[in-house]
Amino acid sequence: MKIERFGFELILCQEKAIYLPGRKTLLIADLHLGKITHFRRAGIGLPQDAIKSDYRELNDVIEKYCPDTIILMGDLFHAGYNSAWDKFLEFIGVFGNKEFILIKGNHDIMASYRYKNDNFSMVEDYYLQNLIITHEPLEKVPKGKYNLYGHIHPGVRVVGVKQSLRLPCFHFENDRAVLPAFGRFTGLAIISPKIGDDVYAIADNTIICLTDR
Repeated sequence: MKIERFGFELILCQEKAIYLPGRKTLLIADLHLGKITHFRRAGIGLPQDAIKSDYRELNDVIEKYCPDTIILMGDLFHAGYNSAWDKFLEFIGVFGNKEFILIKGNHDIMASYRYKNDNFSMVEDYYLQNLIITHEPLEKVPKGKYNLYGHIHPGVRVVGVKQSLRLPCFHFENDRAVLPAFGRFTGLAIISPKIGDDVYAIADNTIICLTDR
């Protein structure tokens, strides 16, 4: 779904990402790679095949939009170092002509040297004209700027006849917007949108506008 915000054309991707075609830049929040491995080591039997699904979906969205730059908006990795990190480096090695930028999140706690790679870098935040891209929301957005962030894994409750659904969503406010978590098994934090906000839910690989004005 194409929308226009703060001087940019945005493509809201059914894969739970945002693509900026004018900048050939793909935004992805909260992959939480290694989470499944982390819980399996703790004796919680999450399916091993889910790891392959994360990489398959990541590969598919990169190939679909062919970005030059992929900005990972924090919580790329779920915990300390384990073999899942080596798998990620192997994965991005396939895309040697693309730049991967990680905005450091609260779960990105590995030693800094592990993040150093020829086509990979880590920053605290990222500025793109009037966009400020962060992991957690800014406490105050500077005048004339717009904050894109992740961290909270937003979801919306859609109520039908005698039933309701919880769906991941994009939530646009006056001066900021939050992306859904890209990774599986991340959970949802149900939002409470205000009048004037724009909410786009993702269901069955379809973007649904739930804006209430």
